[in-house]
Amino acid sequence: MINLKQVGLPDMSPTTLLIRALQRHINKHPNKVAIQTSSLVLSYSELLQQIEQLAKQLRELGISRFAILEDNSPAWVIADLAGQMIGATVVPVPLFFSKEQQQHLVNQSGVQAVLSSHALLLDTLISVDSTDVLMGSTSLDFSFYIMMLTECSILSMPVSLVPSKITYTSGSTGQPKGVCLVSSVIDETLQALSDAVEQPGGITHLCTLPLATLLENLAGVYLPLLKGGTVILKTQAELGIGGSSGLDIHTWAEALVESRTESLILTPELLKALVFLMTHHGVVLKALRFVAVGGGKVSPELLEKATAIGLPVYEGYGLSECGSVVALNRPSASKSGTVGKPLGHVNVSISEDGEVMVSGNAYSGYLNEMQIEPAPPVPLSVATGDLGYFDDEGFLVISGRKKNLIISSFGRNISPEWVEAKLSANPIIGQVIVVGDGQAFNVAIVTAAMQNVTLDQMDDVVQMVNQSLPDYAQIKYVIPSVQPFTPVNGLLTGNGRLKRQVIIDTYHGEISQVYSTEYQLTHKGLLQNTEAA
Repeated sequence: MINLKQVGLPDMSPTTLLIRALQRHINKHPNKVAIQTSSLVLSYSELLQQIEQLAKQLRELGISRFAILEDNSPAWVIADLAGQMIGATVVPVPLFFSKEQQQHLVNQSGVQAVLSSHALLLDTLISVDSTDVLMGSTSLDFSFYIMMLTECSILSMPVSLVPSKITYTSGSTGQPKGVCLVSSVIDETLQALSDAVEQPGGITHLCTLPLATLLENLAGVYLPLLKGGTVILKTQAELGIGGSSGLDIHTWAEALVESRTESLILTPELLKALVFLMTHHGVVLKALRFVAVGGGKVSPELLEKATAIGLPVYEGYGLSECGSVVALNRPSASKSGTVGKPLGHVNVSISEDGEVMVSGNAYSGYLNEMQIEPAPPVPLSVATGDLGYFDDEGFLVISGRKKNLIISSFGRNISPEWVEAKLSANPIIGQVIVVGDGQAFNVAIVTAAMQNVTLDQMDDVVQMVNQSLPDYAQIKYVIPSVQPFTPVNGLLTGNGRLKRQVIIDTYHGEISQVYSTEYQLTHKGLLQNTEAA
């Protein structure tokens, strides 16, 4: 246990790229709208005032590392940028994480406090050892509940390696890893994005992804504010988004139209929904100038449909370990079927076995796994796990995953082995393989461990297991296997390992049927209430 009052904060002038930009903006146009919600408007002058006031409170409490547990709101942005102002380490907590994952994040990151504008959200962390919750308010009635933690750790590393942000991925297993990003990595990514998007200053952006997602955090909040634009914030409920992968398409459509946004960041699944709305429901977004899509596989057919109806869609590619965006199509350099050309702040190469390697702007390592000797560290070259190549014009093409990691169309990472282990632990389940790469939900191909097991019994097991999984990892459909996986039928190796691709190919027809719109309209599933519009 440490005394938080004894944890000193360095006297740091605001040196981040964004904080400097905010100070310039209030000198030029202090009354320009910086943040807008359905009930609130904050000018650049008012935003900076709120940031400074919270930064002062954090400094007085001696907080140098804190988590944010908050929906998309001005409070989230104020807390995040207050951390930048005092040089603190900020740890966003995704609301779509399970309770266990949120607790793991807070415990592993060793934060001194958790900030939220809603006390009820802090109830999910009730097992975390903490003191009484304090509340600080600002002059515009922004209230922050600050849960002070009694058990936290001091990051024992050189100052140059202390992260300004620890961002947790969606977690391919039950315990997500914290990606440590120093301020220079974030600044360089932000500047490269500013150069690449080729959009004028003052653009209006609607945040549709959770702000705890690094891509929306940097490109959806930092970038518009850097360029003097306006950030429109709506809660996930106001957007019609539930958890990490549920979508009420009617609510989402209303939010898009009402916002009159000029830019969006979408996952492939959200792009699919937007194309559906514009094609079948006459939704028109006249102000839209730039739609970035990434976070998972995007089918060429979907991009062609989007372009055909006039959507200014630009596919990109990146990963948290490289500060988010690595490559991006842009108005002056766009090519269908590619993720664009690398941004200027990174070096991208292809290894001998076809893996995409990124260097020049990389994370310091995963939390508690960083090698801090020798100092200064050798810049990391990140092995992305993606297979790809450059075409003859220098555009990067991503052709697949090197390993079995599933990336859903909502951009969530799932290790199939993690889910499979939970399912196969039940005595009536024999063998199981989970699929869902590039899709909105996961499907399990299952064999029975005993005779006379019914599909309803398998469904009951799946529903029970789903309760222990975050929603993005849950199984929505079960395909019963007509035969066990054995070396004789070629579905199992001689040492008992699943031949994943062979099994997927064998059940290609059934898998394609489950993911078809027609099947989803007539069976229980993710889209039953969204496609009927």
